[in-house]
Amino acid sequence: MQNATKRWGKSTLLLLSAMLIAAGCSGNDNAPQTPDAPPVSDNKGNGAAASGNGQQEAPAGGGGLTLPLTDTPITYSYLIEERADAAVKNDWLSATELAKRTGVSVKFEPVPQAGFLEKKQILVATHSVPDIVSGLTAAEGRQYGTDGVFLDLRPYMEQGLMPNISRWYEEYPDMAVVSTTPDGGIYALPFLGTENWFSFALIGRQDLLDEYGLSVPTNTDELYDVMRALKEKHPEAYPFTTRTIEMDHNAGIFNIFTRAFTEVGCVIGYNPFSERYEFAAEHPEFTDMLHYLHKLYKEELLDQEFALMNSNLWEERILTNKSFFTYDAKSRYVIFMEMANNLDEATAFDMQPIPELKAPEKRAFTFASDYVQGNKNNVALSSKIKNPEVAVQYLDYLYSDEGSELLELGVEGVTYEVVDGQPVYLSSLEQPLGITLRRDYGLRYDAGFLSLSKSRQLVAEGYYEKNAAVEDMYKDIVVKPAPAVLVTEDEREIASLVAGLLLFQLLPLFPAVHVAHADMTYDSAPL
Repeated sequence: MQNATKRWGKSTLLLLSAMLIAAGCSGNDNAPQTPDAPPVSDNKGNGAAASGNGQQEAPAGGGGLTLPLTDTPITYSYLIEERADAAVKNDWLSATELAKRTGVSVKFEPVPQAGFLEKKQILVATHSVPDIVSGLTAAEGRQYGTDGVFLDLRPYMEQGLMPNISRWYEEYPDMAVVSTTPDGGIYALPFLGTENWFSFALIGRQDLLDEYGLSVPTNTDELYDVMRALKEKHPEAYPFTTRTIEMDHNAGIFNIFTRAFTEVGCVIGYNPFSERYEFAAEHPEFTDMLHYLHKLYKEELLDQEFALMNSNLWEERILTNKSFFTYDAKSRYVIFMEMANNLDEATAFDMQPIPELKAPEKRAFTFASDYVQGNKNNVALSSKIKNPEVAVQYLDYLYSDEGSELLELGVEGVTYEVVDGQPVYLSSLEQPLGITLRRDYGLRYDAGFLSLSKSRQLVAEGYYEKNAAVEDMYKDIVVKPAPAVLVTEDEREIASLVAGLLLFQLLPLFPAVHVAHADMTYDSAPL
């Protein structure tokens, strides 16, 4: 253990500057504000694009667009990252309803998550991207847009063909910060998240705590004691598991405990109390964190295969009583309970949110999500796309209230109803609701075909009634997002390499994991 921790030497510290410019897991991916940021249309979303006869038309709900967008049906190819729990379908309700309203159909070109990054890079490098490309970062849009891969949307915004997107750019200037190139072009559009929304929480088996008379843990020491007690009752179990070791993921195993011990958002991240970006390994408590994780691992309180975990294996751990605590999306505990109930009544359990982890004498916190999200799910159009005037308006419709609500809610009477003026998903929909909406209807498909505007706020808080428990528990520790950091694609690549190096240095602390990765070289280290 001592030899492993001494590896944090000069070679690591020399990389510190590269780490900091990359901002680690801050969740920001912003380009510098430029004086050449493009002017946008004066249209506030209440006007319309000019029709063929020069008259302005504004059908209700389209945010200023004339529907249908074309009298001659058009089909565009659409690159999308396919989730493991929801295969992409061309006949989704969301896609067919969009075609009915706009006259534009899409033919999806799905790529599994495991191979999406490589496929995207090949398509971009060979200038052979489909008509619509999702799953981009803002940095990729800026870099490859100026290389001629993507269509510059600025001229169409200035012409008034994208009134909804222009409205969002005016209301949220960070959209221009994220997407504008030095020459003033806009090639990829970020999607808008939910304001004052936090995404992740610690969750655990409340039924087991109740059964054995154990208190809900409020810090890392108490969590250790509770897990030891559960291990005695269930010797075959590994009480804590996680689904990722990614160094730039909020739910990554090292980031979860780095926050708890050092008050830095992740290994390379933002400290909301000092209001600075920091390298967590410089904190003396970082070594305490490593000792703590090593102790959990040695006593088999931590999943022995945590570094090899994938989503399916992670779910299997929870659903078969092999693990009891994990850290993930804040509504995940509801999904797990629904999945367990659907498997067999005998396997049903009660899982609840647990207070955010913190070491004794430290302060718990969780970041609110960035509203303008440039680090994922940006969308762009190919520079070779046919009928670009129609294509840009189709993209704009996805940012309208009507289009965004379709991708979030579906169709009234089919997937939701209005109760007391508020949209509510139909109780007849199969549970787990989130999987059903994605798989069967193409709604809330956060791998690329998703509601892009703030209308997702309509159902965010009411998505699961039981979310109220975690919202109430965490409300006082939510801090504002980390401030924007200027990141280019080259800097992002440096960050990935550094993250892989850090992970490579940490694995020897966990012998079984290290043996499993014995043939891993620096070049093949997981990034």
